This record gives sequence, C-alpha cells and structure tokens, in this order.
Amino acid sequence: MDRVLTLYFKYKDIGGNIGEYEPFATAVVDVEGREEAIKTNEWLTHLMELKIKSDSDVAGVYISDETKTAPKGLKLTTVTKTDNVIQLKGDPK
Repeated sequence: MDRVLTLYFKYKDIGGNIGEYEPFATAVVDVEGREEAIKTNEWLTHLMELKIKSDSDVAGVYISDETKTAPKGLKLTTVTKTDNVIQLKGDPK
C-alpha cells in the first residue's frame, strides 16, 4: 500500500482573484516506511516554505495525504486529509 503526498498551491491573478488549488509536487512512499514518509513530508514542507517566500501570488497551500490500495487490481483512495489547509492573507492594497 502506498501513501501519496501532494503539495498544492492556489494563486491570485493580476486582478486579485484567487484560483483553484493546483498540484505542485507529488511523492509516493510505502505505508510501512514511516521514516520515509516523515522525510518526504519535511521535503514538501520545505518546498512550500521556499515557494511562499519567493512567490507573492501564492494565496493558499496544503499538503494532501492519501493512502492508496490496489485490492484485486483496483486502485482505491481510502484516506484523504484536508484539515491541514493554510490560508495566506496579504496586505490589502
């Protein structure tokens, strides 16, 4: 069974409108590899921090954590975590 960690960002356009979340980076780790999952999450968090520092158009970010199984040839998403959403607010202009 695999854990799929995906880093998403949403951006504001030139008019200040905020778009939908877009995938930025994805990593797949073995569910049994706890240390690997921790290191991967740290890596994605570091990417997130660098992107926020370098891109003023970032309006939101989150990292999804899904567990995927393939019983009898079918891929199923069994867990989706979205409670770790961070909303960013800039100074009003």
